[in-house]
Amino acid sequence: MGIKRTAARQFVDKARVLVQGGAGGDGCISFLRAKGIPFGGPDGGHGGPGGSVIVRASAARGDLSFDRTAHVAAHGANGGPCAMDGARGADHVLTVPPGTVVRRLGDTHRLRHATMLPTARAARELLGELVADGDELAVARGGRGGYGNRHFKSSRFRAPRVRHPGQPGEACMLELELKTIADVGLVGLPNAGKSSLLRALSRATPEVAAYPFTTLAPHVGAVERGAGADGTDSIFTLADIPGIVGGAHLNRGLGHSFLRHIERTRLLCYVLDVSDTAAAPAFETLVLLRDELNAYLPGLGSARALVVANKLDLPGARDGLRELEAQLAAQLHAFPGLAWAAARVDAFAGRTPVVPVSALRGDNADDLVCACRAALRSLRSEAAAKAAAEAAAEAAAAAQAEREGDA
Repeated sequence: MGIKRTAARQFVDKARVLVQGGAGGDGCISFLRAKGIPFGGPDGGHGGPGGSVIVRASAARGDLSFDRTAHVAAHGANGGPCAMDGARGADHVLTVPPGTVVRRLGDTHRLRHATMLPTARAARELLGELVADGDELAVARGGRGGYGNRHFKSSRFRAPRVRHPGQPGEACMLELELKTIADVGLVGLPNAGKSSLLRALSRATPEVAAYPFTTLAPHVGAVERGAGADGTDSIFTLADIPGIVGGAHLNRGLGHSFLRHIERTRLLCYVLDVSDTAAAPAFETLVLLRDELNAYLPGLGSARALVVANKLDLPGARDGLRELEAQLAAQLHAFPGLAWAAARVDAFAGRTPVVPVSALRGDNADDLVCACRAALRSLRSEAAAKAAAEAAAEAAAAAQAEREGDA
């Protein structure tokens, strides 16, 4: 009796698919024949337009896995006699997770030989980003339907036996790339305890083990702990980003696959091991993570952030925590995102933005949740103030233009 093995489903965050709009229907050659009208005029209907391929964001989708690589919309129906125009082809909707970036690849002559080989950035055209649930983008429009012979009737051409065939739909190769959307992203070296922290704070159940790279795909959980019914302390989402190693910006250790999921998070939490079991001192690890983020995308290492000093339950953690806080306080100016948290987040009130926790035992989990919520509130306040300032500037510019027009 054979042993059944069930392979874990692979998380797909990058894919290439061929999309093609439906062809338009052909026009019809027909002449009116009815009682008392033996030789009527042309009445051939027009072909219907082909359907389009639409990429739509859906919160129900978790990754970019598809059951096929070619997605074709329905063709338009042919025109018929008695001036009956063909029906429009149905659109084909390709659903993707929110946070998907859609690019069109330039080489359309080899569309059916799709691979995941690198493509020059010059050959990629950004079509759009689907950020929210329900966002959609038309990526391949259907072809126009052909004219029936009634279109060609004129005073000199009374019985045209001419029709137009339908036009083919647009076709292109798309590159889809998922960048996880979450309020807070956990960033750290492999085995820093990010997955354990996500388990402690949310209902997500990422794999936890004592070896590096246990997490190979981002996991997102909703943090409901302490959320108020009045909405003042709302639920927020927390993402466990796979571990980053030195040289990740050069794609070492699948670096690019992991780093791109950090771009959309509103707040970063650097998860550092402050115990004696850490491979390097916590402050050195913090510098490494910041430098890798900046090398991958300039400015990413300056994103709004907090520090989570983890593994407080292990030997030497208290000493490691004190050393980290002292070094960070002396060089806080080198970490703009952390300096922002120290100055703007009420939970710290000018102190170094470090929250000591034990993900294993759950120590200080509530303190971390409160700090994250306070930081997110500050970010929302800043965004609202910026939007109000931009609206006021636009209103002032419109008023100025109106005054100049009256003059």
